[in-house]
Amino acid sequence: MLPALVEKQLLALDWDDHDVRVVHAAVRKGRSRILRVQSFAIPPDISPADPAAFGRLLREFLDREHIRTRDALIGLPRDRVTVKRLRGLPPAAPEDLPGVIALQFERELAFPASQAAVDYAAPVPDGDRGAHSAVVAAVRLDVLDAYRAILKAAGLKLLRAGLRPHANRLAVNAVLDAGRHERVLFVDVGSTFTEIDVISGGQLTFTRAASVVVPREPEPHARGAFQAEPPPTPDEGLSLRLSGSPPPARGDERSAALNALVMEVVRSVEAYRSEEPGVTISHVVIGGDTGLEERLAEALRDRFDMTAELFNPAVHFGWDGSRGRDACGFAAALGLIEAQTSRPEDHIDFLHPKKVVTKTEQRLRKLPIVAAVAALFLAAAGVLYHQTVTPQKRQLAELKRQIEEAQSNKREMESLSKLVGIVRDLEADQVVWIDEMHDILACLPGTEQLVLEDISMQQKDRSITLRVKATTPQVLTELVNRLHDFRVGGETSRHYDVKQGATSTAAYGTHPVSGKLDITVVGARERPDLARADESAERGPSDRG
Repeated sequence: MLPALVEKQLLALDWDDHDVRVVHAAVRKGRSRILRVQSFAIPPDISPADPAAFGRLLREFLDREHIRTRDALIGLPRDRVTVKRLRGLPPAAPEDLPGVIALQFERELAFPASQAAVDYAAPVPDGDRGAHSAVVAAVRLDVLDAYRAILKAAGLKLLRAGLRPHANRLAVNAVLDAGRHERVLFVDVGSTFTEIDVISGGQLTFTRAASVVVPREPEPHARGAFQAEPPPTPDEGLSLRLSGSPPPARGDERSAALNALVMEVVRSVEAYRSEEPGVTISHVVIGGDTGLEERLAEALRDRFDMTAELFNPAVHFGWDGSRGRDACGFAAALGLIEAQTSRPEDHIDFLHPKKVVTKTEQRLRKLPIVAAVAALFLAAAGVLYHQTVTPQKRQLAELKRQIEEAQSNKREMESLSKLVGIVRDLEADQVVWIDEMHDILACLPGTEQLVLEDISMQQKDRSITLRVKATTPQVLTELVNRLHDFRVGGETSRHYDVKQGATSTAAYGTHPVSGKLDITVVGARERPDLARADESAERGPSDRG
């Protein structure tokens, strides 16, 4: 999702073997503004399978149309992606979801997960027993690299690689107001592949790609090509084709393609009903720009006795009816733009898949807080000291303060560096030493009374040894009393057992008294995060699946 105060221009690109569809839009504050909708035919001597040639074709088109935007979005088609709807997922924290989903989804792949980019949309409630379902998708890395190469050759920056059926879902929800029908069948007719999706309650619940070649109609039909801002002039053409259009198709070939499309829709509906017994589909939306869409809508009305309409986004975007009809094949591209106005976790992005957050990363997030508190304390001490010295000694005092601050910062950085190493070494341990150190350091007085020289910890006997220097022996005694009195949460029992070792006193220095404190952790902390991890480990992979 884009920052609320910045309007960013984007290009949504969608293509098949014969046509390229381009949506130029601006997104700001969760809203999209469509600037241009246009399509053009791919010459017969150029194939999307050739990234360099196809990228140059895109670049030539953008330059000819004076489109300067470099940031692009694409949606990977269903036939290039493995998609699975995982059901029965238990409620889980966002940082735990990638691991839970990967464990179940990897069994569905026909290739190693290390060779693919895997992402999922945020789980949604599924049924009335607290279970959730999520749409998970994987694309092989070599396929994703081919799309990257195309955009690189076109001089574009790929911001997001989503899933085409997911983008279609957003476009259909926008047109149907996201809930006018309980279940919607969306058929996006392409020249070589047709995507067939079922949208239930606004969510994608079924998707497949059917291989049906749709020949060109004898006369090219109207194609989406208009500028949304400003409106086109009356003599402005609605179509843009390059040279080398394919020869017209015979009527019997298109009739055969129509019959094949109807059969693929029937198969898809039956496959969906096998997963959801007893459900009914009340409405059909047809997308595409092959010229066969109206006949397909009529055939499906007769076959399924349900309402059917062509995809027309005119009302949603404030266009007139003719522009909406010309955009019938732009559902995926418009859906990619719509996705930029909502939460990123609700959508699939193969460029930035959701990943597991390790316990070490979670714990290390506490370290900046400790460092900030220490920095504020040092700054306050410096200001106080500066205000109490006499004007005659101000310059000398300032030099001393800077020296002391530099030495203190060095000790702080050494201590924090040591803590980071301890946390990494003890990641799998049940005792979180960073929490103990946080509480012990909070009990220490300021550096004008006491300086911490060394910290050592023993996991075996749960002990911590502090070597310190203090201004007086009473400072050490007060610190021992504070640690004895420390309690965790609402506990009444002692958390630390402290023994003070022998002390020595130097003849000079600001902190002449040296001492050692042996601290034993005798109390226990509640660790709900580790308790959940232990419970998950006891269940084992088969139970979690």
